[in-house]
Amino acid sequence: MYKLFYKWLIALSTFACLVACTTAYEKEDGAWQAFREGKAVAVMRHAFAPFDVDNSVLTHDVCQGERNLSQQGRDQAVYIGETIRAKGVTNAKVYASPVCRCFDTATLLAFGDATIMPAINSFYLDENEGAKGHKQTAELTEWIKQAVQQQNTSNILVTHGFNISTMTGDFVSEGDFLLIGLEDDELVTLDIISAQEL
Repeated sequence: MYKLFYKWLIALSTFACLVACTTAYEKEDGAWQAFREGKAVAVMRHAFAPFDVDNSVLTHDVCQGERNLSQQGRDQAVYIGETIRAKGVTNAKVYASPVCRCFDTATLLAFGDATIMPAINSFYLDENEGAKGHKQTAELTEWIKQAVQQQNTSNILVTHGFNISTMTGDFVSEGDFLLIGLEDDELVTLDIISAQEL
């Protein structure tokens, strides 16, 4: 009797695993499909940049004073770009915060020239952080809505973890990105892509 019970338990566990894995696969595939069709926007945290300098220094035009990508971060950005192309996204418009680690990440993704977007600039530790963050988040939300509604191309936005968590409530590691779509005129996170799992 016990052997029969254990066989039944193993079969049930296997079935539950198959259902969960299938659901996860369908979710990921659906999110990537939406991204390929311009129905979702990729919002990415910049690649790995070690905290070896003052994080509040944002010089933009003099990268030596900022946190910058390490070689690991540069390699990570190149690999992420290759992975995105392997998913069938061969053409994309890339936008970046003017902070060097974001702009460098955007460039290394290798989808052509990156465009600076003020709405995804860092507002962390800004003296007007609250007001600035609210304004930029509202601008970014509206921009994503319009991009998804137009469905012209795949869009990648390279920004900062603090900006992403302020907008979505999701906390992401360096190199991670969200595929964000639109439902009932509200932004929804279709999937969170971990750089560690690519």
